[in-house]
Amino acid sequence: MLLSSILSFTLAAAAPAPTPPALTTFDSPEEAAVHILELAYQHLPYFEVGGVITRVSPGKYAIGKPHTDYSGHSVEIEEDPDAYQGVIVATYHTHPCLDHTHIPGEFSDEDMKSTRITGHEGFMADLCTGEVHAAKPGIDTEAKGRIVGKFPVVYKRLED
Repeated sequence: MLLSSILSFTLAAAAPAPTPPALTTFDSPEEAAVHILELAYQHLPYFEVGGVITRVSPGKYAIGKPHTDYSGHSVEIEEDPDAYQGVIVATYHTHPCLDHTHIPGEFSDEDMKSTRITGHEGFMADLCTGEVHAAKPGIDTEAKGRIVGKFPVVYKRLED
């Protein structure tokens, strides 16, 4: 009995490790941001969702694991190295359609402060319109940033 357990363990240890799934890459941070923000909208349209975008090789970008605090007002961006591969170059998050109490199409003061402190570009999706805004520190100083993409939206405002 003990011998068969040792033999099973030894054979299992000698087997090759499973291959991790291939990392999906994008040609620009903007492309990665639009992709993940549309997915966040499709899966969690009523909560803020956020994460990081990384450079995994020259000219190739990947998306860090999305995170939500299940709040429509804020999200903690996960920067634990176990949640992404590569070097962080940007962050992303959503603004749910709370247009009676928020301005979903603008970066908050806290969002803009975060881009200045980290030096990372910020991407934000307005979930009322599907517009993806970008704010690069030192370049985009207006709360609206610049629009770098758009995806279709079908959900009603949360206040309705």
